[in-house]
Amino acid sequence: MKGIKKILCFFLYSTAVVILFSCSSSTKHQILSTFFDGVPDPNAKPKAIVDSLKADSLANIKNENYKTVNEVKFVFHPPYKNRLCKDCHNLERSNQLTKPIPDLCYKCHEKFSKKNPSLHGPVAMGDCQVCHSPHFTENNFLLKRAGRDLCLHCHESTYVYENKHHFATEEYQCLDCHDPHSGQDRFLLNK
Repeated sequence: MKGIKKILCFFLYSTAVVILFSCSSSTKHQILSTFFDGVPDPNAKPKAIVDSLKADSLANIKNENYKTVNEVKFVFHPPYKNRLCKDCHNLERSNQLTKPIPDLCYKCHEKFSKKNPSLHGPVAMGDCQVCHSPHFTENNFLLKRAGRDLCLHCHESTYVYENKHHFATEEYQCLDCHDPHSGQDRFLLNK
């Protein structure tokens, strides 16, 4: 009985394939769209294929003061702004990074472990992208968040404000006292 079902399925499948390949493209579309949703219409006018590099936010940038409709100014990573994708990405291998982070970042940027003995956690882990956006952002230094929001995204505010040294510091920013990358002590205090 199983053999007969296999032969019948094979026969039906073969017949369907022969019918579909012998039909005109419009007849084939009618048959397939009866059974499946989203079958492309062969008679429809082709849409322009969008170049992914032209479709991004850099397509219409004229100068440094590029603004969106909402008048938001963006800060761009220079290789991204200058469309030097190949400086960081292997374009022949699905845009994989040419080196792992942070080695890729250290091609151009200072290696903080050479500067000071104590490193901020993300720097020690080599995870620059915890704080920085690799392409563009609304904040200076390509930071993902501005001011205290950046630090308090990871550091619990209740513990920060319980510290006696942080009493009445509302008018200060974290970076007024702390270096975000490295320092001489574990608190990453500025000199």
